[in-house]
Amino acid sequence: MASPIFPAPASTTFVLAMVMPSMSKGGLYPLALSVCSLENDAISASIRHNDDMKRRTVALDDPDKRLLALLREDARLSTAELARRLGLARTTVVERVNRLANRGVISGFTVRMNPRYEARLLRVHVLLDVDPKTGESVVAALRAMPQVKAVHAISGAFDSLAFVEGETTEEIDGVLDAIGHIPGVGKTQSSLVLSVKFDRQ
Repeated sequence: MASPIFPAPASTTFVLAMVMPSMSKGGLYPLALSVCSLENDAISASIRHNDDMKRRTVALDDPDKRLLALLREDARLSTAELARRLGLARTTVVERVNRLANRGVISGFTVRMNPRYEARLLRVHVLLDVDPKTGESVVAALRAMPQVKAVHAISGAFDSLAFVEGETTEEIDGVLDAIGHIPGVGKTQSSLVLSVKFDRQ
């Protein structure tokens, strides 16, 4: 069995949470299980005192962003699986997750991004004209970019809508250039989100 993201000390209490589909005569129904919560003084203290974020400058490197992207997609991934996908040692993955929690970037499990960190992100909606023959490879290339948070197939003059997030205009500009160079992507059109009037998520 793959080891969990965090090794459990003897005093650790686990509350598991995830939603898994299960089959019955009536079809799929959700089973509740839910997330790891660990008794780690440093992590617990930082989660309880996220006001420290006001006094901290949070800078994430590429492995941090890739790790967060994987955890957002499935926070149940084991340490071994995260290490395999990131090309890092398992101890390095644990250290990175602990550090992100200590710095307030991760404020809970499964992964809830700190609102103050989320608020400073730039968000761009990118419309893409995609060659139908390369649709799957284009989606795969977009999935490999941690700044691309979602891709929707749409009707109309464009084929896909990508939701991009980044910390700086330079980062966003680099991602847009990378999207434009994906084989099979033709015309693109980007719109920067200036403000959010409301969000039901």
